[in-house]
Amino acid sequence: MGASRLREARAPAPAASPYPLRRVVVVYNARSGFWLAQAEGSAEARLAALSHEHGVTLIAHPLDRDDIGECVDAALAQSPDALFVSGGDGTVNAVVAALGGRRIPIGVVPSGTMNLLARELGIPLDLEQAIAALLDADVREIDVARVNGVPYLCNSMIGLMPHIARVRERERGQGHWRISPRVLKRSFWLWRNYPRLGVELVSGGATLRLRTRAIAISNNPLREGTAPIPMRDRIDRGTLGVYVLRDRSRFGLFRLAFKVLFGTWHEDRDVVTHETPSLLVDLGARRPITVSNDGETVRLEAPLHYASDPRALCVLVPRAKRAA
Repeated sequence: MGASRLREARAPAPAASPYPLRRVVVVYNARSGFWLAQAEGSAEARLAALSHEHGVTLIAHPLDRDDIGECVDAALAQSPDALFVSGGDGTVNAVVAALGGRRIPIGVVPSGTMNLLARELGIPLDLEQAIAALLDADVREIDVARVNGVPYLCNSMIGLMPHIARVRERERGQGHWRISPRVLKRSFWLWRNYPRLGVELVSGGATLRLRTRAIAISNNPLREGTAPIPMRDRIDRGTLGVYVLRDRSRFGLFRLAFKVLFGTWHEDRDVVTHETPSLLVDLGARRPITVSNDGETVRLEAPLHYASDPRALCVLVPRAKRAA
């Protein structure tokens, strides 16, 4: 495995035909930062105005985080041409998981914190602009990555970061200025006390053993030099990007975080990179472990089996992005 270089990205696939939309259900996470800042009932009002403006039917459908499967079933029962998902990457991933392989075009309406997938698909971060762009879009098939069968669309993390993400989940809805001191205090405690994990990574017959506190497996490899948020060139190559920090000192994570901000993380001698369609992460014993998939934590039984599910999801891509 070693510190192998990632293969160069292939040229983009040719543009598909424009996809006609007349009836769209917009499922939205009412607990996302965007909708928390809105007045009660504003989702229905804003979507009604946009329906009139664009000559389509946009149906607002709030998500119940305790039963997303039932909410998605109810949304599909309205026979939409597409399903728009308003929320962050975790919300989009939860809806995709609830679809269970059912093929309907997904339009990502970014209203979360990072909005990684929306950025990579070229979808504007403004609500009205995002809706307009998705109503003039092509359908594209992209990959879904899975860990122990659980899907994710952007990245999966093992080690220290899932525990920090869990703290943030507990504080969700309290406002950033209130939660930041708590998250920072807990993050500092974890940095000082979280143990290094002895892991064995198995891919294509090769095995790498090391000790680490940070492993990231992205759905397709990250592009080198992007900052401050590492992005991907392609999301339909059918491979995983594996990134592991050889944790030689307590300050290794700080050094890596600094390099991520400046887009030079790939130059760090202690960052092992690899590209593979599948990966086994063995922690030495069968036990539950906290994993962060697209910013949402889940408990899974180790060892962890990662695999790419090529072109398993249909998404809407703005035509302006496809022409760029």
